Amino acid sequence: MIAASILAVTLSACGKKEEANSPEPVPETTGIAADPAHEAQVDMITHDFTAGQTKLSLSASGTAEPNAEIHMTINHISGPRPDVIRTWFGPRSGEGTMKTKAGGHDDHWHAHVVCPGTITSQDSLWVEIQYANGDKAATSIRIK
Repeated sequence: MIAASILAVTLSACGKKEEANSPEPVPETTGIAADPAHEAQVDMITHDFTAGQTKLSLSASGTAEPNAEIHMTINHISGPRPDVIRTWFGPRSGEGTMKTKAGGHDDHWHAHVVCPGTITSQDSLWVEIQYANGDKAATSIRIK
């Protein structure tokens, strides 16, 4: 009788498949700590500014936080039309950032700026223009 009970328990367990215990996925990080005091939500800003002799208008949305992306549209208002516009978020030097060349046609450009892994209180959104003769001018826009 005991042997029959053991056999019944063994056979009933054979039909069950044990669920595999998969480890939880580990999020990938840069290994660089963020400074939450310097993160800023950029719902939608519009800002007119001058770089060199050119007046431009910027519309941007996104979040200024580590590894986040800010979407920008830049419109030419007046002055010489730049041949190239580059953008980045970080220090003026651009060190530790990914500079982006804005794609443009006619009188407007589009860019996606990726924020660096660490953001400090000194970082800004930078727009650098370059004219056909090679002259460059840059200006910063503080995002709070």
